[in-house]
Amino acid sequence: MKKTVQIFYSVDDRYAPYLSISIASLIDHTDPERNYEINIVHKDLTKENKDRLKKLKTKNVKIKLVGMNKSLEEIKNNSNNRLNGGDIFTLTIFFRIFLPKMFRLKDKGIYIDCDTVINHDVGDLFDVELGDNYIAGVQDKSISKNPTFTKYVEKVVGIPFDHYINSGMILMDFKKLRKVKFAEHFMYLFNKYHFETIAPDQDYINAMLYNKIKYVDYKWNCMPVELGIPLKDPAIIHYNLFLKPWHYKVMYDKYFWKYVETSTYKKEIEEERSSYKWRFKKAIDKLHLLTMVKRASDMYRKKPDNTFANILTTGKEKRI
Repeated sequence: MKKTVQIFYSVDDRYAPYLSISIASLIDHTDPERNYEINIVHKDLTKENKDRLKKLKTKNVKIKLVGMNKSLEEIKNNSNNRLNGGDIFTLTIFFRIFLPKMFRLKDKGIYIDCDTVINHDVGDLFDVELGDNYIAGVQDKSISKNPTFTKYVEKVVGIPFDHYINSGMILMDFKKLRKVKFAEHFMYLFNKYHFETIAPDQDYINAMLYNKIKYVDYKWNCMPVELGIPLKDPAIIHYNLFLKPWHYKVMYDKYFWKYVETSTYKKEIEEERSSYKWRFKKAIDKLHLLTMVKRASDMYRKKPDNTFANILTTGKEKRI
C-alpha cells in the first residue's frame, strides 16, 4: 500500500485564488507512484471557492475542505495579536497550530502557506525523518539581515536568531504534538500573557518548540528579497510579507505567472495586478515595515517583563 503524503493549507476567501496557484504547482510536481491528500482548513469559504478548489483534484491527489472548528474563538483581534484586514496577518495564520488536534487520525503533515509556488515533489520533504524533534522548518534568513530583528528574536522571543524558523512551511509530527498538548499549551500562554509579537503565530511556535526543531535546506521555504541572488532551483517559493507577485514585479515571479495562465482564477488575479496602485502601495508597505522595525526595537529596548524570553528562559513557564 502506498504511503499518502499529507499536505495542509489554511485559507479564507481573499486568498483562495492564490491557493489555487500553489495547489496547481504542487500537483504539477507530484510523483505518479505516490498518493497525496491536500487538506484545506478554511473559515467561511464560499461555495463557489470550495467548488473551484476541489476541481483541482487528480487521480493521485485528493482535495478535502475542512471548516475550522471553534478552537479559535478565544483569539481576539487585539493590538497584541497584530491581526488586520491587509495582506500581512489574518486569523488563519493560527490554524496551523491546531492541525494536530483537528486531524487526530493523521500522524504527520506538511503545512504550507497559500502565497507559495511548489517547484519540487513535496513527498521528498514528507519523507524527512524528524527524530526526537516535533517539527522541521527553514531558518528565516531575512531575520539575520536586519540587526533590529535579530535582537528582537534573541531578547524578546528568547532564542538564537539563527534558530528562528519561518512558519510558512512546517513539517509537523502530529502524533508528538498531540502528546505534548501543543495547541492547549499555546492557548494557555496566549490567554494568560497575551505576548506582544511581531509575527504572531511564528513567534509562539519558535518560542514554544525551541530545541525540538529540525532545520531543513533553505530551498524548502525560499523567499524573494528586494536585492539578492535567487536560488537556481527553489523547491518551495514563499512570497512572504509584502513581496506578492500579484502586486509587484518580484524575485521568482515567473514561477507564479506560469500557473496563472491555466488557473480558473486567471481573470481575478490579472485584474488584481492591473488595478493595483503599486507606486502608492509600495510606499505604504515601506511604512508598515518601518513600523514593524520600530516596534521590534521598542520591545527589546524597554525590556518588558511580559515577553517569551522572560517567561520561558527564566523558568516561569516551560517550553514544550
